[in-house]
Amino acid sequence: MNKGKPKAGVLYSLTGGTGQASIASGNTWAESEVKEPNPPFPVEIIDTVATAVANPFTGETVTLQPTAIAVYDCIKGAEMLEKFDIVEQGIDWFRTHYPKEYFVLLD
Repeated sequence: MNKGKPKAGVLYSLTGGTGQASIASGNTWAESEVKEPNPPFPVEIIDTVATAVANPFTGETVTLQPTAIAVYDCIKGAEMLEKFDIVEQGIDWFRTHYPKEYFVLLD
């Protein structure tokens, strides 16, 4: 089976859980592409891989995709700057797209 070739700048799942498309599971590059939801506001995405993020109060960690890390960072910065409209937009986005991670990091 021709799995195609990866594209530069695209995030792929190399290994995945049960039922998740990944290269290790025999899926094509196109099938293994990680589709992240659009952020609720403009963000700068610096991270290129999923990264563990810890709740600063409990120490509990979750793994976030690069877009989610950027949104989380904006939420935390907006809290410090008291930009609560941005905080609300970010929290609503997390509740919709990353509910488990929302409860660990932001609830």
